[in-house]
This record gives sequence, C-alpha cells and structure tokens, in this order.
Amino acid sequence: MNSPATSIERLDRLRRFAVCAGVAGVALCAYGATTNWEQFIRSYLLAFLFWCAMPIGGLTLLLIHHAGGGHWGYVTRRFFEAATRTMPVLALLFLPLLLNVRELYLWARPAAVAGDQVLEHKAPYLNVPFFVGRQVFYF
Repeated sequence: MNSPATSIERLDRLRRFAVCAGVAGVALCAYGATTNWEQFIRSYLLAFLFWCAMPIGGLTLLLIHHAGGGHWGYVTRRFFEAATRTMPVLALLFLPLLLNVRELYLWARPAAVAGDQVLEHKAPYLNVPFFVGRQVFYF
C-alpha cells in the first residue's frame, strides 16, 4: 500500500513534468508562430477544434444522462461536469482565431469574395460580423 507521502511525491513529480511539457509546448508554438504565421494559425485552429470536442462531448453525454435518467450516468457524471467547466478557457483560447479570421477563411477576404459568384451568394451568412456574432452566441 502506498503511503500518502509517496502519493504526494508522485503527484509533485507529475506536476513538474506537466509544467515542463507545457513550457516546452509554448516555446515550440512561439517558434512556429515566428517562423510561419499562416501555418501556425491553421494548426492552432485544428488543435482548438480537437480540444473543443472534449467539453462538447462531455456536455452532450451529460445532457443525455439528465434527459434519459437511469443509474448508468452517476459514475461518470462528475467527469462530464468537469469537462464542461473548461468551456470558458476555450472561449478565451478562441480569441486568436477571431483576430485572424481573414488569414483562415477565404470568405473573410473582400477581394476574394468580389471575384467569386459562389462566395457572393453566400455573403449574407459568410461574413466576419455574423461569424463573430455566431461564435459569441455559441460560447
């Protein structure tokens, strides 16, 4: 059996490793951002969508449990609730995407929309102010 002191030491080592990995990740992101900004912001979008799936999936399963009832979800409910509590962090991490919407999407560039009939037809829905409004509403 592990003593509480051993468990605390393990957690401290794990915490130090996680902090070092986080610092290394931020340093690599900074290097990537300075090297090739366009590729960095596209990669950031992909990573954002990946991590956004966790709380949205947790929220979906939590809502299914509350709507359906039963005993199956009592064990996992706390995990789903914890996952949904990361949504404010994701809303904050969405700001770089909002600031770089013109680099990410062709429909956000007025010159590209002016030369394309399909984008002109979709312009009432695909425009920057409406996109920002939808995202604020979603979060």
